[in-house]
Amino acid sequence: MRLIKLLLGVALVAAVATMWVERDRVVSAYTDDSDPIEFRLTGIDLATARTPIEPSPFVLVPSPDLRATSVAPLRDTTPRVTKTQIGGGSAGFSGTVTGPNGPAAGATVRLERHTTAGIESTQTLTDEFGNWSATGLSGGRWRVRTYQPNLYTSGPAQVFFVANGERVVVDTTMTLPSLAPVIDLVGPAETIIGTPNTFAITVGVRRVDAEGRIVVTPAAGSQVAVISTDSSLTSADVVVADAGGAARFALTCQAIGTPTLSVAVTTAGVTTSSGVTLAPCVPVPPPPEPEVVEPDPNAPETDSADAPGEATG
Repeated sequence: MRLIKLLLGVALVAAVATMWVERDRVVSAYTDDSDPIEFRLTGIDLATARTPIEPSPFVLVPSPDLRATSVAPLRDTTPRVTKTQIGGGSAGFSGTVTGPNGPAAGATVRLERHTTAGIESTQTLTDEFGNWSATGLSGGRWRVRTYQPNLYTSGPAQVFFVANGERVVVDTTMTLPSLAPVIDLVGPAETIIGTPNTFAITVGVRRVDAEGRIVVTPAAGSQVAVISTDSSLTSADVVVADAGGAARFALTCQAIGTPTLSVAVTTAGVTTSSGVTLAPCVPVPPPPEPEVVEPDPNAPETDSADAPGEATG
């Protein structure tokens, strides 16, 4: 026991002596500014090599001084449109306009000159005797039409080629547009036998607008009656037109062919009869053929003896 204690004491004294001897080296490792002597990196080549660089094809040159340079304005390339000239010539027109009751006072006469540069127009009014004239006009192609806004029209415009210095007489007669209703059909392009289909008979009336043109407006409230001899109506055969002038009916085709309808339209107490051809009746299309499924050539073959549901003997 004494020997062990003696050995431990000797070791402790030796450790303290070693620390005292090495104290300066330990302190210098933290305080000295000396560089490390050597690094050893295994397997890494730290040698440097220069990569060859091709000479640049670009050359930097000083920019010119443009402060004293004058800039020329850009030339205007916008095409110039010459306005069609109406006056300034010695051509002229004159005439008389009559209406259903004789000479039409206050009727509008519209004159349009057509050129490659465009169209320009002017207009004048008739006097109490229905007479009018327009002078001092340029020669050329002219279009003339007369009307009373929202009332009468002279129909299609008349076209004249007038030379400078020429005077043309244009007499026109204005009338009311036709009072016959405009009857039309709206429906499918074709109908299948035995299948109900809806179609509409549209009714419109002609009138003259503020520019003297004939326009068609819906004849709302008109009574429309239809009769069919080769198809079956599945709705009422007398219908009142809606706000859009449409009277709707339901019909079923009975046989292949093109059915027709007899239509009677009553508008403002006047009844007009007409015939309407419906869309062709076609047979029921055949059912689609079953889709053919091609066998997968990559599918594994199945032994019929191992198929489920089959008994093996």
